Parts: sequence; C-alpha cells; structure tokens
Amino acid sequence: MKSQVDKCLLIYRGPQKESKDYFTDFVPIGLFNILYSLLKEGFDAKLINFSRYKTEDIIHFFKNNYYNVVFISTFFGNHYESFKIARLAKKYAPKSITILGGPFSILGKEILKKIPEIDFVIKGEGEEASIKLLKAIKGNETFEHINNLVYRSKDKLVENTVTFLENIDDYFFFPSMIMPYCSNIKPENFAILISSRGCPFKCSFCASPKIWQRKIRMHSINLLIDYVKDLRKTFGSLYFSIRDDNFLVNQKRVLNFAESLSKENLYFLWNTQGSAKYINDELAFCLSNAGCDQIQMGIESGSKKILHFLNKHIDLIDVLKAIKTLRNNLIRPFGYFICGMKESMEDTKRTLNFIRKSGLIDAVLSPLVIYPGTALSKNYPINEFFKDREIIYYDKKSYEKYKELYLFLFEEIYHKGYSDEEIKKNNVYNYKNNIVKYYHYRTKNENKALRYLKEIIGKEPNNPWPYFLLGEHFYFKNKKMALKHLSMADKLLGSKNPDIRNKLQKLK
Repeated sequence: MKSQVDKCLLIYRGPQKESKDYFTDFVPIGLFNILYSLLKEGFDAKLINFSRYKTEDIIHFFKNNYYNVVFISTFFGNHYESFKIARLAKKYAPKSITILGGPFSILGKEILKKIPEIDFVIKGEGEEASIKLLKAIKGNETFEHINNLVYRSKDKLVENTVTFLENIDDYFFFPSMIMPYCSNIKPENFAILISSRGCPFKCSFCASPKIWQRKIRMHSINLLIDYVKDLRKTFGSLYFSIRDDNFLVNQKRVLNFAESLSKENLYFLWNTQGSAKYINDELAFCLSNAGCDQIQMGIESGSKKILHFLNKHIDLIDVLKAIKTLRNNLIRPFGYFICGMKESMEDTKRTLNFIRKSGLIDAVLSPLVIYPGTALSKNYPINEFFKDREIIYYDKKSYEKYKELYLFLFEEIYHKGYSDEEIKKNNVYNYKNNIVKYYHYRTKNENKALRYLKEIIGKEPNNPWPYFLLGEHFYFKNKKMALKHLSMADKLLGSKNPDIRNKLQKLK
C-alpha cells in the first residue's frame, strides 16, 4: 500500500541532562544536508530544533501540525530524546513514517529491535538514501536497492550495504538556501562548517574510524569560500568555525583555503581543529594572515601510557613545537584533554605538568565516554546503550577525582595569555594580529590598545571588526561613541548581524 510522503519534518532535540551544554543545542550539520537534498528533489520539508522546547510544547506542536514523514538526528547523548520524538510523532500521526539517522545509526538493527516507533534507520550518509527511501515508499517499491538503509521485512531486520557518496559537493548547501525552511536555528549554528568527512587516525575513544572507515573526502575550496560569503551576506557574521575531524590533514588544501580567503577581504576571524603534527611555520603564518585566531588540538594526555591506551599516535615533542609555532603567529593554541580512565595520580601529574609548561592558552576537559562504534565500546554489551542515561563513563570516579585540578589549571593558563615579547615580535601589520594586540593591552594600556583598532580602520576602512570592537569597548563608557562605531559596523555588515542590531536598539 502506498503511503503519503508529501510533508517532511526534520527534527533535532539536544540532550536535556548530563550531556547538555551550549553547543548541544546546535543542529548537526548532517541534518541540514538532508534538508537540502529533500528541497532539491521538490519535497515539502521543514527543519525544527526542539532543543529548548519543553515536552508539553513539543506535544502541542505535533497535535497542531500536519506531517507524514519525520527525520530525527541522533547521537549517543540525545538518543532518548530522539526516541521520545519518534513516540510522540507516532502518537499524534500513527501513519507517519519515522526515520532515524546520525552517529547513533551505527546500532541500526538494535534500534529497530528495541524502538518500534522508529520505522527506518539510515546509517552513515543519508542524502541519497533519504530520497530513494521516500520515492520507494511513495511508489510502493521494495527497499533492497537502497544503500545505507536498515529496515524491517516481515519478521526480519535487514541491513543494506553501507556506501559513501561519490561527490559530497553535490549536497553542499549555503545558509540562504535552507534558512527559510528552518525554525529555532541560531545564526552561530550556520557559522559551523564541515569542509571534509573522515579522519585517517583510529583513536580508541572516537567513532569516526567506524563511521567513515578512515576515508577522507573533501569539499572544494570554491564552495567553502562561497559559503562564508553567503554567511556574511545572510547573517552579517564576523566569525566561523571549521569543525572537521582533522582540517589540517592536507596542508596544500589548507594553504589554498587560507590564501583564497585572504584574497576575498571578508575580514573574518575563525578557528579550526587538527593534529599538532601538521602544524609548521608556513602553515601557521598563512592561517594567521587569513584571520585564523585559534587552532584546537586533540592532545588528550601528557602521559605516554594513557596515550597508548587511547591509541593516540602523537609525539608530545611535536605538540610542544606546534604550540610554540602557533604562539609565534598569535594563533591561540587550544588543547582537548580527557580524564576518567582509572589513571593514577602520577599519570595526572604528568599531564598537568605538561599543560603548565606547554604554552597552551586555552583548553577543555572531557570525561572518557563510551560511544557506540568506538574501539573501547567492544567491551560493552549493546544493551548498555539503551539504558536510561545520556552518558556511559569509562570511570566516573577518576573523572570526579581529578577534574577540578584540570579546571583550576585551565583558568591559570587562560589568564596568562601571550607574553609582551610574543606580541611585539609580530610587528608586520595583520588585522587579526591587531585585534589580538588590542585584547592584550586593553586592561594594561587602554590608549595603546585602541591605537591597534584605529590602525585597522586606517588601513582597511571596510573591515567591520574595529568598529564592532570599539562599539563594545565604549558600550558602558560612552554611549555616543558606542553608537557611532556600532552603527558603522552595522552598515558594513548590511544590518544583518543580530548581536549588533540588538546593541544598537538598546543604545537608541
């Protein structure tokens, strides 16, 4: 029997308990890709972020809106919220079709076995599989030809072959294309870019090797540049972040991106993440000139024993060299660290001593969490991932024991920042460096700090950053000056930046 598939909802609801933080309210980029692929094929589709909705608000939505297909983006952490969404969707539209995707789809058959309200699971990339599935349902066709699909067939669970898209550029969207079809999405959500898929490494705590099979496919540089242009035009954005598993893995491509971005004179600041082993003087210099102000590195530990346990193939000497190189180019070196591995105090001290002496300016700590599909998860029964919790700690006791030591140290290194010598060493003009120098001196020598912003205006009058920062600087000191500079920043950004618009309204 044919089913209607004319009204599609794409839904995300972030974790609401232990796993919840600021960024878990952001919609995963993959769901935007699915939305774009549906719109391209002419489907009536809308994406809704329920992360800040109360349960009664979600119920009210389902009661009062028509739909017959629901796509749900799921990872381990928001999986129970996703199951609730599927149950509510079925309760208020029993004939609707529910489709689950995202990293949790790695447990495809188990999901269908345990959650009857979910009709299909799409493993891995869903852009093509989603379209083929809807067309098959609409035409009352069979499903065996749809790669990446997990489904029920009579009394059996069937898992089709998982394949990868030949050209990921085919499903690359721009913010302006999909924004009209999205609800409750912050502009900052669109300022997160995924420029490639996959990572060559196989860390034991990461599911990427299983999901992407260590294959790397990259979007074209021209599309990335067009994306940030569209980001500026659509939202008046000043900052973006490239959140690839490892953006730095191909140095030639990274240099090409940085040089192309520099030529556009868009004056963005941005950050990215990648392995320390790829950082060298040429790369850091080029990234700095292109506005990159932070590189986040997965360091995880200062103990070789712990690094071996995590299957983290990095040389701590390379990390120290990378940190020094970044500091020399006024790019903030940021480190990711993990604890909660039943580590000893000796291991913890090694890591803390490494951080203290490393030159890192910023860092974040995470507990060792077990995700499905990781090498560490092999020792955990599948049922563990369906219990009523958002996190499986490897060892919560050791995390709670050591975390305050890390957080105290992170606060210390953050306030140290750059040295005066490092600031003075970078004496060749670069708007990003001038902004760094402004922040460095603003509490030490206000007049000197402001001169760096005024220099940007003199050299690059169309750069919105100095006007924005001057407006912020004078916001509580001099209303007239703040209004003047924020008005200029607003003009340069086409009156699209919501933060600046909000500040101007309060000043007027």
